[in-house]
Amino acid sequence: MHPRQLLREWTRAMPEGSIVATDIGNNSSMANSYLRFTDVKQHISALSWGNCGFAYGAALGAKVGRPDKPVFAFQGDGAYGISGLAEVMTAVREDIPVIAIVADNLEWGAEKKNQIDFFDDRFVGVDLPDNPDYAKLAEVMGAKGYRVTRADEVGDVVRDAVASGRPCVIDAVIQGGEEVLAEPFRRDAFLPPQRFLPKYAHLAAGGRKK
Repeated sequence: MHPRQLLREWTRAMPEGSIVATDIGNNSSMANSYLRFTDVKQHISALSWGNCGFAYGAALGAKVGRPDKPVFAFQGDGAYGISGLAEVMTAVREDIPVIAIVADNLEWGAEKKNQIDFFDDRFVGVDLPDNPDYAKLAEVMGAKGYRVTRADEVGDVVRDAVASGRPCVIDAVIQGGEEVLAEPFRRDAFLPPQRFLPKYAHLAAGGRKK
């Protein structure tokens, strides 16, 4: 399914008052166009820190602090592999019913977008062709796992995960590739910095003082 189909159906089914922790990355930036909140302290994001793998740990803390609220961690497959994958065991062990939604597109989308825009489609280390079935892994660790491949499955799965009261992982298989990637976070990410103060003139155009 298209990533925006996933986001549309998830946010439609998400109960009012839910807390969402988002990661960095392409899909998490797209999520900002779909998430709607009715109160403060419902969206926990990495902001400008850029700490990949942020969302699942943040969601665990949010759920401990607000056990009465449904709490979601939304991550791409790259970020989920950094933190969420292992910490599902923590959620199970400590009975912290966080719902992870993994945007599974077999790539590091934000890095791929940078390599498209700035490096003439020369790709290095951005493809993840051998992802496991994250739903099955969740089941092995004692959580509840779901794997969805169609938009019309998403709503029912989200509602079931919320009702279960258990740690859950939704492996949402989505399209990857250039045609669905969002705009880059910063169009100047790989441009040499501009130097405005005379004392830094020797560093202009990326040069270094010898």
